[in-house]
Order: sequence, then C-alpha cells, then structure tokens
Amino acid sequence: MFSDAYGGERIVAPTDDNPAGTAAFVLNRAAVEVLGWTPETAIGKWIEKDYSEDGSRTARGPVIGVVENMRFASARETIKPTFHFLPALTTPMNDITLRLNGTNLEQVLAHIDSTWAKLFPGQPLHRTF
Repeated sequence: MFSDAYGGERIVAPTDDNPAGTAAFVLNRAAVEVLGWTPETAIGKWIEKDYSEDGSRTARGPVIGVVENMRFASARETIKPTFHFLPALTTPMNDITLRLNGTNLEQVLAHIDSTWAKLFPGQPLHRTF
C-alpha cells in the first residue's frame, strides 16, 4: 500500500516548528476493531502514534489501508492490534517481517539476501524464524 509516488507517506521527524511528525499508516483488522471502526471507515481517519522507546517522538497522519490480521507470535496468543508506517529515511532499519509459504525456500532466501545487499550495502542481515 505504500508507494514512492507519495513522499508524504514517510515519517517526517518532529522539529521545533512541527513537534509531532507526520506519517501514513496501515492498520491490521484487530487495530481497526479496537478503535471502533470498520475497515471501510478507517481509511482517511487520522491517528497519532508514539514511535520512540522513551515517548519523545510521535507521528500523526491518515490511515491509508487496512490489512488482514497476521500472527507474529504463538497460535495460543490473541492477535494483537498492529500498525505499519514508513520510517524516516534517517531511521535505521531494525526489522522486516516477511511471510513465506515454504515453496522454493532456498531460492527465496537467496533472493532476500541479494535484495538486502543491494538496498543496504555493508549492513548485516540477521534472520529469525
């Protein structure tokens, strides 16, 4: 749902003139339900979310999409509300979550490795499954 055609979708870090940064968000269905919205009514609504560990940085912007719930933990745990946004270009990449179906796993992992090397030269890639 994110597109380079819409530069405004990336977070703009807070400044003295703009204490709350801006972003565009994609929510999962669980987050939409917690907010009391439907997927259809969520699009275009604005949210504000803290994206720093110490609570010093927030981003505010519109919901541009709703995705199905995905499991990030044990099947015994309830699916949690999640939101997705594009980090500022100066923000280091910490995590990327991919869903793989297991088909051609060796080739898929090789493709991920080569794509990572092109996008983030010199940055190590650490996988967890």
